[in-house]
Amino acid sequence: MDYFYKITIMVAVIILILVLTYIGITMSNGAYTSNQSFPPQYGSCPDYWDAVKEGDQIFCKVPLPEGDSGNPNVGQIYDSNDNLLLNTSNTSEFQNNMIEFDEVKWGGICQMKTWCDRYGIVWDGVTNYNKC
Repeated sequence: MDYFYKITIMVAVIILILVLTYIGITMSNGAYTSNQSFPPQYGSCPDYWDAVKEGDQIFCKVPLPEGDSGNPNVGQIYDSNDNLLLNTSNTSEFQNNMIEFDEVKWGGICQMKTWCDRYGIVWDGVTNYNKC
């Protein structure tokens, strides 16, 4: 190899090492190590559930059983005879096949996560919340 190419490759490797070192130090000391929850926000209803707005409140309509509605996100809220297992004693803010998922009324996102986990409901931002 020519002397010029050797010098050029060595300079490029040294610059690459310096840039990667700088990026590594910046990431370890920067905002990437903050103690924030992820994801930072979530939808008003579980995935594939319909949101119904009444006044200033948002209610989530409980979907029909999977075979009837085509909704893949019903989890275990129906028994084998397609009877709804949800009621006011096991689900906060449940009425008329609608649920109000108000974080204050439910006592926080962790209670909503527990409810979703119990019934196998997928809710992006709630079921994968990492601060409970």
